[in-house]
Amino acid sequence: MKKTNKKPVYFGLTNDIIFDWIMKSEENCLAIIRAILPELNITSIVHKEV
Repeated sequence: MKKTNKKPVYFGLTNDIIFDWIMKSEENCLAIIRAILPELNITSIVHKEV
């Protein structure tokens, strides 16, 4: 059996599908914002209609 060393595909926040999925879920969005800005101690997100 032959092994191949393939790099895993990385889907970062710049990927439109991933960004959309994160922003549609309050739980995911809050987790990402907390990870990026931990010093702000964010406790909730308020959605604003535009």
